[in-house]
Amino acid sequence: MQSRSSSSEDAAGQAFHHQTGLTLHEEPSGSSKDPVAALTALVPDLGITGVTVSDYTCMVVARLRADEATRQDRILNDTFARPLLGCNGMALTDLLGIHTRPEGNTLVLRHRLFDDAISAAPESIRQAVILGAGLDSRAFRLQRLAGCRVLFEVEGNAAIAALKTQRLADLGAVPLCAERHAVVADVAGDDWPREIARLGFDATATTLWVVEGLLPYLPADAEARLLQRIDRLSAPGSQLVGDTWGTGQYKFDLSADGAGGDGVKIKSSSTVDQGRKGLRGLVGWRGEALFVRDAEAVCSGTRWEEMARPRFMLEKAAAFLGPWRMEVLTKDITSGVVGE
Repeated sequence: MQSRSSSSEDAAGQAFHHQTGLTLHEEPSGSSKDPVAALTALVPDLGITGVTVSDYTCMVVARLRADEATRQDRILNDTFARPLLGCNGMALTDLLGIHTRPEGNTLVLRHRLFDDAISAAPESIRQAVILGAGLDSRAFRLQRLAGCRVLFEVEGNAAIAALKTQRLADLGAVPLCAERHAVVADVAGDDWPREIARLGFDATATTLWVVEGLLPYLPADAEARLLQRIDRLSAPGSQLVGDTWGTGQYKFDLSADGAGGDGVKIKSSSTVDQGRKGLRGLVGWRGEALFVRDAEAVCSGTRWEEMARPRFMLEKAAAFLGPWRMEVLTKDITSGVVGE
């Protein structure tokens, strides 16, 4: 077994194991000829059913951010991504291999555009909610959020949330906002609105909602209910930063790569629902596309320049999952509801 990287990481692992019963710093067990077994052994009991990868996606996108932060020509500098992943997170994403694929560039750019949209939110908005927060570190690195009275991070996977809490404590990280609350609740369920209300959410105040890479994983009815809840909790002037990928619900499964290597093949599937409205289902909200407004400025003169062209981004995203929409929506009227 490889030695652990530091005594602080060892302490974090012990504390996390004590809290959850999981071991998150051991090298993956099992033969390299069985990467799926190695993968599932790497994060035992992490809330995964069978060998579905859906709950691993927050680690994949964190790995993309971690790798981007090491580049001289980076467009995103998330210095929290690597320590939040830790040894096992890096090993897990090495097995998955998604971070080395071309479409990973699209996800890094998406995160940067979301950063910019959040940073541009009106100063009058002083509370924020990040839904499906995963290993998101914005509360600790985006200066705009220092102006927030309170920020809520809602994550449905209790083990991921516990891992993040322990790693942040080990780092001694202090949020920029006045208050930060980590809420463990299913974003498609009924509990999270009550929980954030209990912790100080004010439905009469404007809110910044961040919904990144979440909606495509929800069934159409769950997506509609989530947006309806957001609408009902939003005062006029609230903003929502979100993205959708076509009209499908996407799922990912794992299998050995079939080439005798140590990798894992990712198989994607989708169930298309032409009646799925996505962000267009919000009535009384006006919006604009993020990438049309911001991508060219972000990418000009960098290795990302080609991606700054809206046509390229649309075609790239459509080839990966479906037509890609990234939008900032602002609520105009108090009576807005999700369209039927």
